[in-house]
Amino acid sequence: MLDKKRTTIARLSEAYKVKRTVSRGNINELELTLPLFVTKHLNMRRVKNEHIDMVKERFLIRFEHGEETEYYVVYKKNKVMDDSDYVTISCYGLGYQLSNQSVKDYNAISYSLSQIGNDLLQNTGWRLGYVDAQFDLKYRSFEFSGSILAGMNQIAETFTALIIWDTVNRTINFYDPELYGLNKGFKTKMGKLMKSVQQELNLDEMCTRLKLFGKDGMSIQAVNPTGSNYIEDFSYFMYPFEQDVQGNVIRHSYYMEDDLCIALNRYKKLVQSNTPTFSSPLLSSLLFSSLLFSSRSA
Repeated sequence: MLDKKRTTIARLSEAYKVKRTVSRGNINELELTLPLFVTKHLNMRRVKNEHIDMVKERFLIRFEHGEETEYYVVYKKNKVMDDSDYVTISCYGLGYQLSNQSVKDYNAISYSLSQIGNDLLQNTGWRLGYVDAQFDLKYRSFEFSGSILAGMNQIAETFTALIIWDTVNRTINFYDPELYGLNKGFKTKMGKLMKSVQQELNLDEMCTRLKLFGKDGMSIQAVNPTGSNYIEDFSYFMYPFEQDVQGNVIRHSYYMEDDLCIALNRYKKLVQSNTPTFSSPLLSSLLFSSLLFSSRSA
């Protein structure tokens, strides 16, 4: 246990039921239990645990596991009096401190992630660490009022980034979630570390035709090769329909007749083959519209 200056004031060697919850992209949590009474080894007397009163809200806990070190801030103490008197200590990762600092009416237009992050972290004691290069090549508008912690989460959401907290150095890192981590080639299967697998199919969430609409009724007819305001996909209901290279049906759909599956495949190939023919006039049309708008604005 440490005070606010990170000076060690006690070692909680008597702690038990230590549980750390690691949350991807969010603040980690730590919970531990301290006995209300401990036994002195010299005279085997039970005395009140002096650490109970020393642990105070907002004090820090240093958690060490192997070569890993992480700092937590105490946010709750809960004393339980029963057959085995004890106190549970609940902690959040050190980044939780940023929930007590706030910013009001922050507004940025066309800023990168680093620009926004550095602005929000001014005078907080925290700073940006690693930021994936792609996030500083993107520029976003950003409006925010609230705690700095909520602001960091909103930055991650705006840029689709993964937050990794470094509580030792008080830095906040933003990674590409698709690239973060190391593939160690781990594989599992039923009977090998895996006890059960559950797959749920919810027909209420299934969609074969999706209509797209924007502001003022804007849709996609002008850029859709079919000229329609929707996109569709029947692959789920066609599965496992399959044809060989000669067009002979070798596997049948569970839901659809062979003739319908054949017709849908032909239609899909027709649309794909005509997409390049459609794209060239579309590009010319968009370019002409852009030039026309520019000339009118001049």
